[in-house]
Amino acid sequence: MTPKPSLFWKILILLQTISLSFERNFEFVPEREDMFSECQDKPGFDFVDKMADLSLLSRKRDNNGDLHISGNITMAWDVESSDRVAVVLVVEPFLEKIVISMAVPLTAGRHKAVVTFSAFDKAGVKRPRDICMEIIGDIVKS
Repeated sequence: MTPKPSLFWKILILLQTISLSFERNFEFVPEREDMFSECQDKPGFDFVDKMADLSLLSRKRDNNGDLHISGNITMAWDVESSDRVAVVLVVEPFLEKIVISMAVPLTAGRHKAVVTFSAFDKAGVKRPRDICMEIIGDIVKS
């Protein structure tokens, strides 16, 4: 004889099913064509240009507002002389479309994402050069 599912599991499955039915898709549309801004609320943080050379990365917005990205990113984060990170990332052309799917209310309008990078040495001690960038844009229903 198989055991009957407990009431807890029945409620959990019901809630999961209901949440999927309320899920909505939103699109994040970056405000700037080059996407990244310096962090306003993080004094002492360096900008992404201290970590990567984005001069060969092409970011162009077309007439429809879509952002097309291609080119190269040269990583050169000089954290410490023994920790230097250097690599060239080749970015195949692609269309940047950030879609957020959530079952919780998300207000349309201006939002920002704050991305920070921190380096740690082999002993787990944080290095002093932190990188911060903001991606500011609008959330719209898709």
